[in-house]
Amino acid sequence: MTCQGCHRIARDAKQIRSALWRAIPALSAFWLIGVPACAVAQPDDLQQIVDNFAGSAVSDGTVIGAAVAVLLPGQEPRFFVYGLADVDPAAPPTAETIFQIGSVTKVFTTNLLGQAAAANPSLLNASLADYHAQLGALPGAGPQVTLQQLGSFTAGYPTYPPLCKGSETPQQTGCRPSDRPTIGEYDGSDFAAFFRSDAPQDQLTPPAITEPPFPYFYSDFSTGLIGLLLGGAPSIPLDNAALTGWETLLRQELLQPLSMSETSLMPPSSRALLLARGYQQALASAVVGASGAITSFKLVSNGAAYEDVPAVQIIGGGGQGATALATVSDGKVTAICPANPEATQCVARSGQGYLPPPQIEFAGGNPKTPAHAVAVIQGGSVVAIRLDSDGSGYQTAPTITIAGGQLSGGEQAQATAHLTHGMVVSVDVVNGGTQYVDPLTVLVDPGAASSNPVPIWAPAGALKSSARDMASFAAAALLRTSVAGHSIPHAIHDGFEIAEKPYACRGTNPDLTGCTGTESALAWDVFPSNQHGPLYVTKDGGLPGFSSYIGLLPDQDLAVVVLVNSRQADPTTRPAVAIGLDILWASFLALSQ
Repeated sequence: MTCQGCHRIARDAKQIRSALWRAIPALSAFWLIGVPACAVAQPDDLQQIVDNFAGSAVSDGTVIGAAVAVLLPGQEPRFFVYGLADVDPAAPPTAETIFQIGSVTKVFTTNLLGQAAAANPSLLNASLADYHAQLGALPGAGPQVTLQQLGSFTAGYPTYPPLCKGSETPQQTGCRPSDRPTIGEYDGSDFAAFFRSDAPQDQLTPPAITEPPFPYFYSDFSTGLIGLLLGGAPSIPLDNAALTGWETLLRQELLQPLSMSETSLMPPSSRALLLARGYQQALASAVVGASGAITSFKLVSNGAAYEDVPAVQIIGGGGQGATALATVSDGKVTAICPANPEATQCVARSGQGYLPPPQIEFAGGNPKTPAHAVAVIQGGSVVAIRLDSDGSGYQTAPTITIAGGQLSGGEQAQATAHLTHGMVVSVDVVNGGTQYVDPLTVLVDPGAASSNPVPIWAPAGALKSSARDMASFAAAALLRTSVAGHSIPHAIHDGFEIAEKPYACRGTNPDLTGCTGTESALAWDVFPSNQHGPLYVTKDGGLPGFSSYIGLLPDQDLAVVVLVNSRQADPTTRPAVAIGLDILWASFLALSQ
């Protein structure tokens, strides 16, 4: 792109409004610390890698905005930002933009537990019976559960208590009055009441196992309890002061030593302009008929929080003239016209000359779940393959076919897959091919921004942080001695060494002996170093409108952080994870060559 093109993009960026919120990414404006890419004389491989995966995810509407931090071996963190932190008024993110990080909060809490355990080695094996003053009498095997089992998700507690029914109240049963109640609606005493009313059990096939450790079962309440026990007074019943105590401990033992000034539960008003707003935008794809006209649209995600009918844009595909309309009901996009061409309210033009986007087909490898990917097109060639899902259980690398999406006479692109720990973690484009058109993309404007109250179990998933702060956290998790000119205290290293150590096997048998799958550390997922790949340590998080990821290759001194202000209403979608995996493994493979 020429510098003249950069000036054009800068001018266009000032004119963005909610209906044109994707104008910047559609013009391929990829940003490094807020500076247009053309301001860099020769973007290096890392710039291209992040552009390919994070930048393209913004361009095709998968995410609204993204902030990425990459820590290469022996180097200070580098930052990349894309898209918008706020749709209206349009505001691009920076490395200091504050995102909600969801369950990545858990590994902050387990670092505090690790620090405390380094000073008191018996702490991990302390049982809940030792916290009788805070919790009261616990039923069943509750008194036997240890802090280590809470952290490794083998304590036998559910993710959340059930929602209250009828005349039930939180203090009587520990049930939740809503999905994510405020602290005023569900407080510390309600939280403790749940543990007094619910005996731990095998959450997979109750009552197969009757005492801990139970089979792995992810639980916000387990990690939330760790944080409140660390922050609470040891001699009084658990109350809201325990959450204040956790936040104070976090600030003193982790945030201040790492100079993480943008990380907190409730950012002060002076930081209001730095807050990203999260969106649950609808996603859709177009179906192209044999004549090159768009015959229908497929909703991939309905989105959420739509108060008005959103604008729909159709870009790419090599065609022209198509328009589309959205239908909204109960805050969700329920259809994109022409879903029913006969409906009078669906006055939309089908256009002509369109080609469906390239299809990435994975064949062979005998996976448990197959991988899925999309092609990134630039200058008529496939420049990268972005993995939406890395799959699992691959025995051998699958073969890849790239079909369609190009004009007649074009050379077909070729690519090879790389496996690590049974996952397709990267796809190398061997030959980019020719005559590919920009992928046909349907862009649906987002609805209103999401609102996520801070609950009493905040130590499990309510922190807000920036890419710059999270880069410091990642550097400490890699056990580096310093970051951004600041030395990292040994106590924090001790905390990470304990927290990143595996304690259980994910699956029906928590015993690490003979474990062949993912291992569970203290809230971290660990893929051990073996013939299938290097040691990989990871955590991700998600809340309505937000997705986050931190991935570490400790032996390579390599880490990636991705924060995005998008997450579809389907809680299984994890856009930051897909982007982060692509960047991490592409960087690893580039360094290995």
